[in-house]
Amino acid sequence: MPKLRKHTRDGYYYVDARDLGAGRPSLKTTDKRVARELYQDWLIRFGGTPAEVRQRITLGQAITAYLRDKRLHVTGEYLELIAGQLRHLTATLGDKRPVHQIRHKDLLDHIATRLEKIQRSTANGEIITIRALFRWLIGRHLLQVSPAANLKTLKVARTEAHFLTHDQCQRLIAASEPPFNDIWTTFLLTGLRKAELQDLAVRDLNLTTQRLRVAEGKGQKALPDRPHQLGW
Repeated sequence: MPKLRKHTRDGYYYVDARDLGAGRPSLKTTDKRVARELYQDWLIRFGGTPAEVRQRITLGQAITAYLRDKRLHVTGEYLELIAGQLRHLTATLGDKRPVHQIRHKDLLDHIATRLEKIQRSTANGEIITIRALFRWLIGRHLLQVSPAANLKTLKVARTEAHFLTHDQCQRLIAASEPPFNDIWTTFLLTGLRKAELQDLAVRDLNLTTQRLRVAEGKGQKALPDRPHQLGW
């Protein structure tokens, strides 16, 4: 029977499922109440031998578990984006479809269907999310072979990038009222993504070194401190 345990090193809770051959998946939380809820959810969905789980887990269940895991360290618009992309996948394949029955051709057919409604660049974002989902399933021993392993992104014609001039940046800031002028200044001087800017907290700013600590919007990886020099 898998056990709920806590790492002494970092305080994170995890499910000790080595007796099932499923390793020790981290619950990504130090909150015991939250950990208990996630542990119960894990048992309901994955409590069994790896072979049993692989035979019964559906695409809808897999996506729900994947998004719950992502929600622990990804927030805001990016989480909503990948949830929407995966809803399109279930709309094509069906949320009751057993994951082990999904084939590479099924994913190709799904992308072809989506290309009737979206641009190739948008489809590439969905392809990346689909590959990440199946990598996650492989990593959790919930799938043995990924049908998305050879799912390649599409070639997209490059478009010329357009940038604001120095004068346009100055006019934009001058036309903004507090606190929006500070927000625009930070946005323009750091090159942050919108989601990164929205998630920025006071604790991330070091006034002494004039640097920002940024959690990357796509995956919430901690990035090296970015220099933030005030002025042009």
